[in-house]
Amino acid sequence: MRTMTTLLAVACLWTATARSDGVTTTSAPATQPVTQPTPTTASQPAISKDVERILEKLEKQREQIKDMEANITYENLQLIAEDKQTQLGQIRYIAATEKTTPKFMVYFHTLIHDDVKRKRQLWYCFDGRMLREVNEQTRHAIDREVVRPGERIDPFALGGPFPVPFGQKKSEMLEFFQITRVEPTKDEQGKTDHLLLIPLPNTDLAKEYKQIEYWVDRKSDIPIRIVSEDRHKNIITAVFSDIRINIGLNEKELLKDVPASYTHEVQYIGD
Repeated sequence: MRTMTTLLAVACLWTATARSDGVTTTSAPATQPVTQPTPTTASQPAISKDVERILEKLEKQREQIKDMEANITYENLQLIAEDKQTQLGQIRYIAATEKTTPKFMVYFHTLIHDDVKRKRQLWYCFDGRMLREVNEQTRHAIDREVVRPGERIDPFALGGPFPVPFGQKKSEMLEFFQITRVEPTKDEQGKTDHLLLIPLPNTDLAKEYKQIEYWVDRKSDIPIRIVSEDRHKNIITAVFSDIRINIGLNEKELLKDVPASYTHEVQYIGD
């Protein structure tokens, strides 16, 4: 379960860039009590003009995006076990509207482990209420309720079911993170902006993350690489390529049907 949650958190670091302000939290939506992260009582740390510029561009860009599609390379490095797995696939996203919550799908078709490449078919689909996982290898599917019927929430908010410290307003980001710009390498010069996020002391996010880095493409103002290091000795790297914006995705393209021959489990909040 932790692997899936970590995967979705990193994926949502990217998709949350396109979050619409049309969705607001009206009640606690998650499968466990949702609490807003506790900010530090200290004054907000100063940021450079470069960081301020990048955050403002990210905040502006999220308002322009209706849907996204991209290829994803997802690497999970477990330092304690000295184990690395890399998955190749695709991510799709539809932004929120005034009446709907955001939706996404992450699909993996290839697994690389111990330098051996294997085919796989694995889907994670969030339809605004249920999170569906479909695994062709095990021939099993599970739907987990994330939002109760009638609730309207932003699942990517810092206190939501997929809490991600990215894609928020500049003021919200600075409330929980010390953000600095990393000097670009020769290859990055003029192409990407590299930011380092360190959770501020005495915040809930500091209990989960040591740091998060992301590289923002200067042309599109969209993250193309994210590296997240948590407190459990895991380093997650997600690289996005062939990014396509506002291509007219529909909700059916973000849902994987469950074959009749699969076992199918459904979990509701409170079960």
